[in-house]
Amino acid sequence: MPHLEFFMFHPVAYKWTLFGINAASLLVFGFFCIRWVIFGLWPVAILSGIIALKMGQSTYLKLKTWKVKSDINFYDLLFREYNLIK
Repeated sequence: MPHLEFFMFHPVAYKWTLFGINAASLLVFGFFCIRWVIFGLWPVAILSGIIALKMGQSTYLKLKTWKVKSDINFYDLLFREYNLIK
């Protein structure tokens, strides 16, 4: 299956995308938190740390529900409603 078809039609691609967004934002905001602590900008570091903690919590919750059966994919989200109108 080509990459675009996998991304559009497979439910695993939808889960990977949602998990990947959460995991990537956790890493980015965690990096920024450490960076601003080193530079001594505490208000920005605290804000980045809070966002990183919330994204970590969101990532953990996504991992807990990973095995829940879900048949949703990007095609259903984006294009399915247009197929109902004929």
